[in-house]
Amino acid sequence: MVAKIDEIFVIRANLFGLAARLFAGQARKQDLQTLDGLFKQMKALEPEQATTHAEVSTQMAFVLLDQCGNSRLRAMILQLARQVARYAQLGLLTGDGPRSPLGVRCCVHFARSTHLMLNTLPGK
Repeated sequence: MVAKIDEIFVIRANLFGLAARLFAGQARKQDLQTLDGLFKQMKALEPEQATTHAEVSTQMAFVLLDQCGNSRLRAMILQLARQVARYAQLGLLTGDGPRSPLGVRCCVHFARSTHLMLNTLPGK
C-alpha cells in the first residue's frame, strides 16, 4: 500500500505543477497577492503547527485549482484527494504507513490537507 501512496504523491505533485503553470499564465493580481500572503503565512509556521500548515496548504491549493482554468485537472486532483482519504480511513497513513519520521509527517500532512480539501468543497 505504501507504493500506492507514493504513486499518488508523484502524480499529485506533477498535476499541481501543471495547475501552477496554468495559473501563472492567467493569474490576476488579486490571486497572486492572495497566494503570496498564504506563502508568507506558511513560511512563518513552526513544525509543530501541522494543523495550521495543512489549512494554509489547502487554501493555497484551492487558489491554484480554482484559478488554473482547467476544471478537468481540478477534478483529477480532487479525485486523488478522495483516494488518499480512503487510505487514511483504512489506517494506511498511520500505523501501517511509511515508517520514517519525514514519511509519517508527509502522510499526516497530506491526509489533513486532503480532509480539509474535501470538506471545503461546495455542497459539504
